Amino acid sequence: MSTAQRQKVDPVKIRKTAMKRIEEMKETYQEYKAYADIASKAVESLEEDLAVKIAELRAQHVAAHQDSYDSLATATEKFVEINHELRERMVDHYVKTGEKVIDENLSVRVTTKLEYANSEAVEWAEVNAPIMIVKSVDKKAFESLPRVKDLEFVRVEETPVSVIKGI
Repeated sequence: MSTAQRQKVDPVKIRKTAMKRIEEMKETYQEYKAYADIASKAVESLEEDLAVKIAELRAQHVAAHQDSYDSLATATEKFVEINHELRERMVDHYVKTGEKVIDENLSVRVTTKLEYANSEAVEWAEVNAPIMIVKSVDKKAFESLPRVKDLEFVRVEETPVSVIKGI
């Protein structure tokens, strides 16, 4: 047998070998997925038990320290009321005096929001600032056209991605 005959590659044999390896890996994949599913269910059950115990401990803790929790609720409610009233008075002070800084801790920030019809803005820009006019293509619609792939300025890049489903 010549060297050329010994080095001859049998594509059918290579494909069969590759498929056999993939099938073996698939079986291993399925075994470990089943094992992980079982372990996940066991841990989920443990987590449910833990959640029940935490809820019981929290209820006991709150009952034992109800006065503190009530004080917190009252203080928070009063803080929200005072915060709202203080902010209203600060804005009222600004409206009456025009002063934004009340002291080193308190000030008023004025925000500006412009409202206009887009069509009027485009009309103005066409005459006064044409560089602001932007032309664009709807990328999703453009790429959905079948003949786009054949255009000379379009580069097509395909990336293979493995898919595992239903196992």
